[in-house]
Amino acid sequence: MFFASLSTFDERSLEDSKVNRLEDSLLLWRAICGSRLLKKAGLILCLTKQDVLQRKLQAGSKVRDYFPSYGDRPNHLKMIVKYFQVQFKTIAKDVNAPGIVVATVRDIILRGHLKNGDLM
Repeated sequence: MFFASLSTFDERSLEDSKVNRLEDSLLLWRAICGSRLLKKAGLILCLTKQDVLQRKLQAGSKVRDYFPSYGDRPNHLKMIVKYFQVQFKTIAKDVNAPGIVVATVRDIILRGHLKNGDLM
């Protein structure tokens, strides 16, 4: 499981103040998706801290100020979540063949059910 906090869109890394924390998560996701060691691993992405993101948006923070590629889209929670879902999904598709991620998640869920039911 990979957890990416959407509320960090306007924050800098503690290790390097030049690095945006959410951009860093996107880069790490790219590395994980492209890892030959994890090629057969089931990857699940969780976009977290949407409540904190909402508070930042209400306080006036604008995603386009930190992610120019966001453009003139509305600065609304649902639109922003969708935008970042597409960003992460695009990375996974670019690195993996289409359909592999969905099939892998389905296998993980199925195996979990089989183990919980003592069938495996």
